[in-house]
Amino acid sequence: MNERVEPNYQDLIRAAMLLQSDRPINSVDTIYLHGLSEGMINSTHPNLFEIAADYQRSKKAGCISFNGSDGEGMGEQNYPGAAWPGKDWYFRKFNETYVGYYDLIPTGLGLHTRDEADKFIILSKEKAWTSGGILSVGYHSVRSMSCMVAAMETQNYFMRLHFIMPPSTDPWYPMLGSQGIDKTNTFTEIESEVSRIFNYWEKGYGASPKYLFHYLQYREEIVKQQKFPLFPLTD
Repeated sequence: MNERVEPNYQDLIRAAMLLQSDRPINSVDTIYLHGLSEGMINSTHPNLFEIAADYQRSKKAGCISFNGSDGEGMGEQNYPGAAWPGKDWYFRKFNETYVGYYDLIPTGLGLHTRDEADKFIILSKEKAWTSGGILSVGYHSVRSMSCMVAAMETQNYFMRLHFIMPPSTDPWYPMLGSQGIDKTNTFTEIESEVSRIFNYWEKGYGASPKYLFHYLQYREEIVKQQKFPLFPLTD
């Protein structure tokens, strides 16, 4: 492993280990779901709809929010239902879990993870939400939270956000992967996800590791002061 790659992998391992037990201790204003394929939703036990609904029904979350697109993705996937089933499907599935219609709040249209994060933070600012739980399949944790931190910095609005790791996942459950293109499973998709994370970090779509770690360490004070970073960061 060359010198350029090795620190990236060390940072990735640190981030993944920190986020595997990051679920919120206190109640949050909202539980947020990215636009996910049906296989992703059902690869966990309980499935992600059931987990989100339990948070809302038990008053551990005020509402449930999610990508408000109709399933559009990037490039050739930019048409309804191409990347994921879309917001109307989320509404129907949450209705089956007895979550009230007015407790479901879609964001603006998001075409990729950073775009979704931006739309979520914009909505949160409008709603004056100060806390949230980001719920997704486990391997999304690093990319999702990196994008959320970057989006908060862009919008200059800082929330107490935690990643909620599902209690159990079937790594070989069949699903459509990123952008709804490939038939895959969690075990196979992890390899591609590593490349996506590095790409997001290198291009600035997501907060770099040192900024992500700074947010996780000083989350409460960052929200209190609405300042990020709290002090200059060095390598």
